[in-house]
Amino acid sequence: MNYKIGEASELLGISKEMIRYYEKCGVIHPVRAEGSQYRTYTIMDLFAMFEMLQRREWGLGIKDLPEIMKENSRTKMMDHLRSYSAQLEEEIAYKTLVHQRVNELIDWTQSGEMNRGNFWVQTAPESYAGIL
Repeated sequence: MNYKIGEASELLGISKEMIRYYEKCGVIHPVRAEGSQYRTYTIMDLFAMFEMLQRREWGLGIKDLPEIMKENSRTKMMDHLRSYSAQLEEEIAYKTLVHQRVNELIDWTQSGEMNRGNFWVQTAPESYAGIL
């Protein structure tokens, strides 16, 4: 089955201009419909664009993608993926710390609300002196 650019754009959730850019960069190779100036895209073109969208989310630039897709560039792809994986691990570690801190603040705030008007107060660890 062949798709027009508007259909491909809608299916992938990207603009027509982005599809044309993929063509310009050599990611896809649509054909012109017989007797028409319209491009048509095969299901394989759609899969290729979907793969490219996914790899862009991994931090790869569009212009780098066709070269990385070649068989002899597997090493370059693996190096990039390892680097991206390390970056994600750092982000996860940071977000985990932020998440823990937010949960501590929730607990302290709830404790303060429950103890309003009472004389009991939860003490903060000394490491937080001057922060709170």
